[in-house]
Amino acid sequence: MIKNLPHKARNAARPARACVILLAILAGCATSNTVPVEERAPPPSRLINTHRVEAGDTLHSIAWRYERDIDQLARINALKPPFTLQRGQQIQLGPAGRGAARSGERRVAARPAQSAPPPSIPSAPPPSAAPAAPASWVWPVPGSVIKPFNRSGLTKGIILATAPAQRVVAAAAGTVVYAGTGVRGYGNFLIIKHSDLFLSAYAHNSQLLVGEGATVRRGQEIAVSGKDAEGNPRLYFEIRKDGRPVDPVKYLPKRNAPPG
Repeated sequence: MIKNLPHKARNAARPARACVILLAILAGCATSNTVPVEERAPPPSRLINTHRVEAGDTLHSIAWRYERDIDQLARINALKPPFTLQRGQQIQLGPAGRGAARSGERRVAARPAQSAPPPSIPSAPPPSAAPAAPASWVWPVPGSVIKPFNRSGLTKGIILATAPAQRVVAAAAGTVVYAGTGVRGYGNFLIIKHSDLFLSAYAHNSQLLVGEGATVRRGQEIAVSGKDAEGNPRLYFEIRKDGRPVDPVKYLPKRNAPPG
């Protein structure tokens, strides 16, 4: 220790000890005042703007998977009916350069007014009548609602209890636009187009009784119900309006309200 050293040695040791203490204090301050900042990119799913066509894909199944309107996808990708796709083909999911166009519009709007006259505003075309919803819907199976609609959940329809091998009927008249197993997580899957605005879908079937292109009546048998991932007899049912999931209970006859 310093007090046991000779006088000259103690004098030499004190500056060295002071330097060590000062360095330790500075190091501690630097550590306590440094806050790591991490910039994280948004989840990959938010960055998806294209889809690579795989075996079994159709334009309807791609539109369903990404909650897009099929007519919009067709326009963006310059596709015409019957929307034939090739494996490996890249499907654009949104208009290219849409964000750049919006920023350009903001820049033009921000310019100060000049002496030039304001641009003329073209007259808007008369509004066209929106495609009507089906006149009425029926429940695809008589079972009760096991899981209600949840727009923010992974499954955006309702889950219905079924008896084993229950007959599934079309909720409204329309045309079958998808029948197959190419949409992951849905098993034997049917999509019916009822109008330019409305679609319905039926998943976890053990057997499909109609194929793509078939015209079906409301209440017509279209499939045989199957089981969910846990092995329970269930039917997953969904209605989409303009490409977006909506609560089917709001369209179906008032016989079964979802649980509290």
